[in-house]
Amino acid sequence: MNSAKQQLSEQLKLQQNLERQIRERMNTLKQINREHLDVEKGMKQIETSTVGLKSKISNTDMPQVLDYIQQKAREAELVGKIKTIKRKISVGKVKLRKRPPVKEEPENCRKRDLNLSIS
Repeated sequence: MNSAKQQLSEQLKLQQNLERQIRERMNTLKQINREHLDVEKGMKQIETSTVGLKSKISNTDMPQVLDYIQQKAREAELVGKIKTIKRKISVGKVKLRKRPPVKEEPENCRKRDLNLSIS
């Protein structure tokens, strides 16, 4: 009978420990469920904001890469033409300085040209 009491006592202790563990695990499960719901709400908010941001990005007029490349190529071409024209101008100025001065035309030639232009 003593051993039966001892076994009963051990079984009751074991039952109490198991019930306590079950209560702890149930509380942990409730807490995890609450956290899970909070995480789901946060994910839904992030998804809606992400969709909004994606629509904003798709609505913006992003320049096309090929257009940009063509524009830069045209710019480089025009810069080259400007440099060429500047060189031609500087060469022309040098030639103009080296050229002998033009003799003045006689008085009567000028008057004749003026009379022609007035008529």
